[in-house]
Amino acid sequence: MNVDQNARIYLLIIFCWMALGSVLSQEDLKKPEQKLTHYMSPEEEKLKHLIGKDFISTPPPTGAVRNVAEFERMQGVLIRYPFGISYTVIAEMAEETNVVTIVSSLSQQNTVLSNYLSNGVNTDNCSFLIAPTESYWTRDYGPWYIFDGNDEPGIVDFPYNRPSRPNDDNIPVEMSDYLGINLFGMNVIHTGGNYMTDGYGKSSSSELVWEENPGLSHTQIDQMFLDYLNINTYHVVADPNNTYIDHIDCWGKFLDVDKVLIREVPSTHAQYDEIEATAAYYASQISAYGLPYQVFRVYTPNNQPYTNSLILNEKVLVPITGSSWDDDALLVYDEAMPGYEVVGLTGSWESTDALHCRAKGIADIGMLFIKHIPLAGNQPDLMDYSIQAEITAHSGQSIYADSVFLIYSVNSSPYDTVLMSFLGGKLYSGIIPQQTFGSEIAYYIAATDQSGRHETHPFIGLPDPNIFYVGVPALPDIAVNPSSFEVTLPPDESVVELMTLSNLGQLSLDYNITKQYISNKSKAYCTSSGGGSDEFIQNVSIGTINNSTGQSYYADYSGLSTFVDVGQVYPITITNGDPNWPTDQCGIWVDWNQNDDFSDDAPIAVSGSPGIGPYTASIVPPGDALGGLSRMRVQIIYNQSPDPCKVTFSYGEVEDYSLLVNNNFVDWLSLDPTAGNVSGEGNVNINLGFETAGLEEGDYFANVFIASNDPEQPEIIVPVHLIVSGARYVELKVFLEGPFNGTKMTTILNPSGSLPLSQPFNTSPWNYPGAENVPGIPNPDIVDWVLIEYRDAVDANSANNLTMVERQAAWLLKNGNIVGLDGASNPEVNVTIANNLFIVLHHRNHLSVLSAFPCNLVGAMYSYDFTTGMGQAYGTNAQVEMWPGYFGLISGDCNADGMINGDDKFLWIPQSGKSGYLMEDLNLDGEADNRDKNDCWVPNIGKGAQLP
Repeated sequence: MNVDQNARIYLLIIFCWMALGSVLSQEDLKKPEQKLTHYMSPEEEKLKHLIGKDFISTPPPTGAVRNVAEFERMQGVLIRYPFGISYTVIAEMAEETNVVTIVSSLSQQNTVLSNYLSNGVNTDNCSFLIAPTESYWTRDYGPWYIFDGNDEPGIVDFPYNRPSRPNDDNIPVEMSDYLGINLFGMNVIHTGGNYMTDGYGKSSSSELVWEENPGLSHTQIDQMFLDYLNINTYHVVADPNNTYIDHIDCWGKFLDVDKVLIREVPSTHAQYDEIEATAAYYASQISAYGLPYQVFRVYTPNNQPYTNSLILNEKVLVPITGSSWDDDALLVYDEAMPGYEVVGLTGSWESTDALHCRAKGIADIGMLFIKHIPLAGNQPDLMDYSIQAEITAHSGQSIYADSVFLIYSVNSSPYDTVLMSFLGGKLYSGIIPQQTFGSEIAYYIAATDQSGRHETHPFIGLPDPNIFYVGVPALPDIAVNPSSFEVTLPPDESVVELMTLSNLGQLSLDYNITKQYISNKSKAYCTSSGGGSDEFIQNVSIGTINNSTGQSYYADYSGLSTFVDVGQVYPITITNGDPNWPTDQCGIWVDWNQNDDFSDDAPIAVSGSPGIGPYTASIVPPGDALGGLSRMRVQIIYNQSPDPCKVTFSYGEVEDYSLLVNNNFVDWLSLDPTAGNVSGEGNVNINLGFETAGLEEGDYFANVFIASNDPEQPEIIVPVHLIVSGARYVELKVFLEGPFNGTKMTTILNPSGSLPLSQPFNTSPWNYPGAENVPGIPNPDIVDWVLIEYRDAVDANSANNLTMVERQAAWLLKNGNIVGLDGASNPEVNVTIANNLFIVLHHRNHLSVLSAFPCNLVGAMYSYDFTTGMGQAYGTNAQVEMWPGYFGLISGDCNADGMINGDDKFLWIPQSGKSGYLMEDLNLDGEADNRDKNDCWVPNIGKGAQLP
């Protein structure tokens, strides 16, 4: 081999070696990443003694330090590739702020950037930090941000509580270089998932911080936090979850300076007592604003990670799991943080490891910070209120003097803006002038600096302002009248009822009114559609169940004798013939003991593709069902659709039976207005419209919900009952002169046992053949029987006896009301009135009267009141004024011939001195005596009934 050949071979070897080195540097040949867990692995447990071994401590920062809270302004969010979050989550973050991704190399950066573009991430808001890492829990090992006494930004580092993860532990150092800010080393072993702060010198962790620093006393730890972070109150609490991780973000979170979110669990949860004790602890502590923390609770019955959320400026990212409690969790955030955009995001979340663990906000190192202790609660009644704030522009740019504002509202009026005065240093002041005692004052502060930053206090500003009251708050005070409605209407009729909504307080009342139907009539029946037997159809009952969104229908079969083998699986199929019906809304119950109670049995699981079906289920009889009859219930929920619904089900030897629902849903209740406000000591009328067109006869129920800003009664429920009936009813009122004693009538005949149990008008002159009778007197307020005569006429002059269309006997109560045989309900008009309804009232020994005017008809109710004036009775002086403003039928007609004369006295004479149910007992005291003659007959001699 010659020299040239040797040289070529040598060069080839060198080239291959260089090429191999280049290939080995590529990501596809990188050694597979070590799989780490959120918890400390057994291997790491053996190395715990090495935690902090090479940690570099530094002197603490100088001056008054301020530790930045999560809910302050962030210039970015720190995550790490490979990710612990989805591209959907990253895209959501990139819409709000800059996403800084930790990657191990430039090649990996290019890979991530390409993936971001492919997954819709806004790459204009993406930056990269090239640094080695072992895991994606940036929260736990990421930096804690501060501003020192010179208002310079910095990072406080700590020994990360995981050995064998030196690169993770070094990320705060990398970030200080990346941001070009100071780094301070605090030698306290810790983790970011177990730390939260309020930005005002108060922080909290679980007792894990004590356990992981056995070489430091509690006092020494507190001193370290004071020196490096200026934390003057460090709440260290027992971890209530009792899990491996002991991180505070698994059960709690600061939402603001004075707001804390704590998880909530059912009382059956193993850690219920501990979690409740923790919530109570925070509720008893004083926030930096000088008032107890507002504690919000989020329900986590299955240990959902709802507290493990991430606040990014005006956005809150909440981990959700597909649970039925997700919406409630998001609602809690909405209520606790008004004005924020609350976004639920799915992922590979665990109860101890979710979104907050896998992302870390990067404080805006040039933030515009407004420090203010707000006025809150009840404040003294002063000439004016001085609002002061320290405003720091960490950007180093000047604050615009003409752009620092105090913006306030009194009793929800439009906001006024006051320019705040510069007092020197960082201090600004503004004045809210004196307001009326009891006023509610809402305010916030706004400032702008020359870097282009604009901030408010509170952070969210207008949607959640600071609020205080002048003296005792003049709150709105809602009152509703009536508190319930019962309306009777015939088919194809309508009526409007008034509900008065009053504000008894001084502050303006805001209200919103909605309705919810509790039940609604529809047609439902069961049919056989195959080889089923008549026995099945005969044993099926159809019913309705109240449902908030519409109506539930069910079919019960009461003869499941085929269920005799304990443990035997009996299949059921459910199909639906209407593609528009949500077939996933169905359920199956079995009442094994036929005790008419399905509530003690959980529904049998139904499987099938939503909206497609068919649906299948399996029934497995329990031991106590052996040899006995049981019932199966197939229930469907039908949501106010006009389309018919048909559900077919089969099981065992019984096949193809259909529950058919033809829904006749009618929106029979209307509300107007549905929203508004009522000034202090004012009121507004709400129109409730009832419409029976399209409704079958029967009972209909609904609730009217009135939501308001009355803190004592935020919601009032007004029950509504609509009765659709082909019949009409009459509401009548009349007084009798004889028993009248001032404002009402006596009831002496009632307790004495003199009143007959059958109507007394079956003799002359009435000759009424009605069979009205009762087994006993139904009401102690009954005075006597009366006979009602209904006349259908154009006017009173033509309402003669030829226009009579119906008569009925009824009871007269002492207050003048005429009621039916039950002693309570209104008498029913069982005929159709073609013209107008006029009323003739007969009594045994009082002159009969005719209504001077037609009865007033509202809905299904006719009404007439004879007691309010002489002219209410047809004719001239056809009644008597017994007391100023009280009018009634004239007494003294012993023979009921329509005239008061000597014939009546002739009848009275032989009865004088007798007792009982007597025609001659003119004052209805159970005796015929001189009082009847002198008080009733003598004053009325010569008077007669005036009927056309």
